[in-house]
Amino acid sequence: MTQEHQAGTGRRGAPYAYSDNPGPNGGYTLGQAFRSTRRALALALDKPAEDDKTSKHGIAVEALRDGQSKLAQIAAVQQLRVLEQPLIALHANPLKDRLRDWTWELVLPVLGQAKADAEAGVTLTRIYGGAYVETLTTGGFDDLDTLYSYLIGTYLPHHKHQLTRPVILHRVMDGLAGDGRTPLTLAVYVPIVLSLQRPTQPDEQA
Repeated sequence: MTQEHQAGTGRRGAPYAYSDNPGPNGGYTLGQAFRSTRRALALALDKPAEDDKTSKHGIAVEALRDGQSKLAQIAAVQQLRVLEQPLIALHANPLKDRLRDWTWELVLPVLGQAKADAEAGVTLTRIYGGAYVETLTTGGFDDLDTLYSYLIGTYLPHHKHQLTRPVILHRVMDGLAGDGRTPLTLAVYVPIVLSLQRPTQPDEQA
């Protein structure tokens, strides 16, 4: 991740550090970040068609490109300051909520007098601050089930944390300019809070 990207997440305090943690398919490189609460322009993303067998929750590259362009144009018209690159928000707890209840939203963090644009389908939302575990996958949307299962089901309980709220953030780091055949590289940010539940033992990990 670039220095510019790291600065965009609103980290505070000690320098950022990664640690390698074994995941179910060779491991994910994990770290912790602190995000500031920010207002954002938001655009709902359509779910895949029921007959789309390519991915259970893959979002078309064209929809992401068009959505980012629309949000950028509205931010420019409203003379807003764009604070970081767009994020993709999943509104669900992947381990508890049914797939059909998942909703996806493209959000652009901004500063200024932002206004909703009903004609364009753009609303206002808030990206909550706090501690996040972040990681990276080169497997695109198809790898998210495995990643969520490891992070929320194994990693967080073992480290005495739990999901703060059912809103998981993602950012496309590479592949958006392609034709969609190659999986996107996604950064994933999971909000965390200390848990009072008994931590898992090493032999209990999946």
